[in-house]
Amino acid sequence: PKRRRFRGQVYDRAQLNVFLAAALQSPAEAAFVLAASYGLRRSECAGLRWSAIDFRARRMVINHTAILSNGRILYVDNVKTRSSYRTLPLSDSLRRYLTDLRRRQKENRRKYGKAYHQSDYVCVREDGTPLRPDYISREFGRVCRRAGLPCIRFHDLRHTFATHALTSGVDAKTLSGILGHTNASFTL
Repeated sequence: PKRRRFRGQVYDRAQLNVFLAAALQSPAEAAFVLAASYGLRRSECAGLRWSAIDFRARRMVINHTAILSNGRILYVDNVKTRSSYRTLPLSDSLRRYLTDLRRRQKENRRKYGKAYHQSDYVCVREDGTPLRPDYISREFGRVCRRAGLPCIRFHDLRHTFATHALTSGVDAKTLSGILGHTNASFTL
């Protein structure tokens, strides 16, 4: 039989807002916010480091990923493709969110003391342990079910971001750069 091409699904704005409100109760909240705000891949979310975020210059660099290989997590200084290396501007809302997230993580560091897992990663559990990419996907499904939303894949947050960006007037070339695609035709 002929292979059917998979078609991703997207949340509309109301569904996305419901999802993000429900995500605030999740250990993977930061990954969900990053994926919904910039269309980051789960490996990019799990691999994002605080050192890649420049609050003064209002930008973040996507140059590090966390990938699952033979059951182990590898943190690597490369991304999926050459065009996936990118520098993104920090929106005011994401800048505020990340500033608050960093403050909460510092509080957790004090709360856990020596038991806190020190790392430079943005997407971590309360005790500082970095999130696994497969955990992010599983937790995404749990949050969707808790929120009473249709269950889509985590990667579909990337499609959701792209769809809303295009309908908001972002041109395909700019969106292609944000998503780390090689060209606008692939994005479309």
